[in-house]
Amino acid sequence: MTVTEINNWLRHSLGYWMKRVSDMYEALLDSAVLDRPLPLRDLQFEALVVLSRSVCEDQSSLARALGIDTSSITAILDQLERMKLGRRRRRSDRRRYSFELSKDAPSVIAAEWRVRKLAQDRVFSTLSAADGKWLLEQLDWIARHSDAQAPEWVRLTDGQPAGNTEYSLDDLYGSLAFLIRRCGQIGRALALEVVAPLDLTEGQAMILYVTCLQPEVDLSYLVRIFHTERPTISKILKTLEARSWIEREVDPADKRRTRIMATPAGREMMNSIKYIWDHGEDRLNACLPRHDLRSVIDLLESMVASPRALPE
Repeated sequence: MTVTEINNWLRHSLGYWMKRVSDMYEALLDSAVLDRPLPLRDLQFEALVVLSRSVCEDQSSLARALGIDTSSITAILDQLERMKLGRRRRRSDRRRYSFELSKDAPSVIAAEWRVRKLAQDRVFSTLSAADGKWLLEQLDWIARHSDAQAPEWVRLTDGQPAGNTEYSLDDLYGSLAFLIRRCGQIGRALALEVVAPLDLTEGQAMILYVTCLQPEVDLSYLVRIFHTERPTISKILKTLEARSWIEREVDPADKRRTRIMATPAGREMMNSIKYIWDHGEDRLNACLPRHDLRSVIDLLESMVASPRALPE
């Protein structure tokens, strides 16, 4: 299978194109670093917005408002405290804490919101206003209606007076970054459900599947196909090699290149991996009517292909 053929296979994957758009959005945020007084990661920013616009009784309610595991929220609040954007306060029930924003937090949130809004507008620059609105509505439908066992998401209502800031909880929950993150959670949850019986991760399954389709590949090829950083691909390859599903050897024709090949045991896994991959995609795709799914993928692909949406 050629690079073109694999790219055509990936073009039918909703998860693949959402990841590409997310990568482009993150690149735009990174390029705007000088305009951000305190650059925030997505979950740090989202936590601050929720805390500024609604009342969360404790860390668990904040986690549900963000749609993440309760175990993750502790690290996020630790980071915000180190950044001096707030502090925990023990409640009357000594086992529970609330989080109080600092006086500097509102200005940091407002500045970060403006940068993120500009980045989103840039990503959508290739689409008409109607297409951009429709795409967000489709992603919102997936985020709300999937049956995947993703972390619970409780969509809060805005508890602050309308018009007293330039953003609201509806703006956050309807933003491209939030929806793609939530849809990504759903996709990973679906993938986990189908690969867990084989003791595989989604990334391991994808890379082994592609490796089995070729007589040989190399690290650069896999990085180019999946648009993923080399250390991440290398780590997955080490795991696959340890399980005797791939083998690596120096290319006799080019000592700088290491060939990667599937073993007989790895090839035996290929049919199972293809089945579970297709099954997971079908469940994600089932969240939308078939003709809508194709339109969503086409719009995401056009956003990635547009040079206007790339950092300058």
